[in-house]
Order: sequence, then structure tokens, then C-alpha cells
Amino acid sequence: MKGILVTGATGNIGREVAAQLRAAGLPVRAMSRNPHTISVADGVEAVPGDLTKPESLDPALDDVGAVFLVWTAPLVFAAAAIERIASRAERIVLVSSPHRTAHPFFQQPNALRAVHAGLDYVLTGPQSLTQREQVAVIGASIGRQLTFDELSPEVARREMIALFEQLSPTTAPPETAARVTGNIADMLLSAYGAAVNRPALVTSTIEDVTGTPARTFREWAIEHASDFRGDVGHDM
Repeated sequence: MKGILVTGATGNIGREVAAQLRAAGLPVRAMSRNPHTISVADGVEAVPGDLTKPESLDPALDDVGAVFLVWTAPLVFAAAAIERIASRAERIVLVSSPHRTAHPFFQQPNALRAVHAGLDYVLTGPQSLTQREQVAVIGASIGRQLTFDELSPEVARREMIALFEQLSPTTAPPETAARVTGNIADMLLSAYGAAVNRPALVTSTIEDVTGTPARTFREWAIEHASDFRGDVGHDM
């Protein structure tokens, strides 16, 4: 059986995933830039690897069939790293927002986790909303009328690249950085374009598995209204 590589092995999610996969009898590797300094569960192999240096991933990917990818590195490195991983692994599970959640789906007792282990689930909210509709819902949650101004693909691409460069400074050669950020922007714009006039998939999986209906976008917006208002002293 091919192994499973877990990145972000020092974080809450990666450490727990690696431990539970090993407890299920699966061969697991935990990747870290400093594998000799991390604590892993018995039987988990700690291996070196750096998502900002795709060439460093090859040894960790040897004889690996799946990768649990917790993305915490600067976005500018995403395209190259994911391309490298996809060339070696048959399956990638991507976690792009590694934050803790109180949802009961992630707090099931061991017996229920065993029932669902190895199954694939598509988790969605209860309805498909356009970005314009989402903006309107957020506006209602804070008592303001917000407007949605659509940008042309050319302007959106330029602003995306500028944002990537601002948020993810890199020491890579300028031509390399420009190619990577341009590829990421093109990938996102293609995905957005393909979704125009096509409602998103909606499933009942969350309620089917947990017995609790998925929250609506409106409920989420109301809960985070202070974030959108920028309330002073609010803990993000």
C-alpha cells in the first residue's frame, strides 16, 4: 500500500490527521521543514520538505499515493508546489484555511469517525448564491446597502497579481515570480469564468452525516457582522 503524506505536521490539523491515519493502520509520513524537531505519533515517519521549494518535496513524495495538503505557505508558491505534488501523487486533499471549527462533523466520537473513515463527502451550504447575492447578504447583516462592481478580466488579473506580490513577497527571480503569479491568476479567472450562470453544487451531506443542517450564508454573515464592520477590539 502506498503511503499518505501529511503536510503542516506541526499544526493542530496536520498533527491530528497524521495520528488518526496511523491509528487506522495506514502508512503515514509527516512533512516538516525541520523533521528532527517535531513530535509525531508512534509509527509516523517524519520527513523533510518545504512547500516554498518544490524540488525539496521529491523525497517525501516517494511511494506516496495521497497527500493531505495543509496550505500555510505564501500563495505565490502554490502553483509550483501543487504541480510537483500532482506529478507524483494520485490524490490531493487540500486544506486552504486551516482554522479550528466547532462543527460536530469534526468532533465525532471515535466510533463514528471509524464509520466515515475512507469515505468521500462533498460538503456544501444549503443554497447556491452568486457573488452579487453574497454581497447583498453581507450588507444586510451590517445594515448597509453594498454594491457589487464587476471588473473586466484584464483588470481583475492585474489586481490579483499585485495582491499576490504584496501578500507573498519572494526572493525568486522576477521572471519566475511573474510567471507563477500570472499562472495562479489565470487559473482563478478560468474557474470563475466557468462558473458564470452555473449554480454551484448543493448537497445535504452535512445534515445526512451529522443530523444538523448546514448553516446558511446569511447565518454566517450575521455571526461575523462585527468582522465586516471592523469593530474595534473584536477578536478575529
